[in-house]
Amino acid sequence: MKNPTTERKNVNYVIIDSIQVGELEYVLGKHETTEKYVTWQYFNRAYYYGHYIDDYKTAKIDLYTRVIEEMEYSKRKYNNLIKELQGQKDNDSIDYISKDKLTSIAQNAIKELEFSEYEHDAILTYLDINEEEYQILTAENEYE
Repeated sequence: MKNPTTERKNVNYVIIDSIQVGELEYVLGKHETTEKYVTWQYFNRAYYYGHYIDDYKTAKIDLYTRVIEEMEYSKRKYNNLIKELQGQKDNDSIDYISKDKLTSIAQNAIKELEFSEYEHDAILTYLDINEEEYQILTAENEYE
């Protein structure tokens, strides 16, 4: 458990996890007295766009999903800016967010959660990896 003097709260939720994406932070909060959870976007010392959720697993997946969506959005913004500055065509692509970073986030998700077959297949598709590569990621997490 975190030190109470550094514990972050918003309304009646204690922040139990957070992931930084550029200037934004995405946080996962647990209600102080119930088994309710929320994910928020945190920026400029304020919490925005809460997703209120009834179970931990779904809340954790929502946190990772929001982070990945923000990273993809940032990547598109960055790519468009670079293309504009370089006079490139829209179909050109520049990798801004590395696959390693996305893989790292997925590894954390794999480590903490058990996935249904559908969720498992979605991770493989998102990371563009096969089952053997997935097993390697999972095995690496067992020894951390």
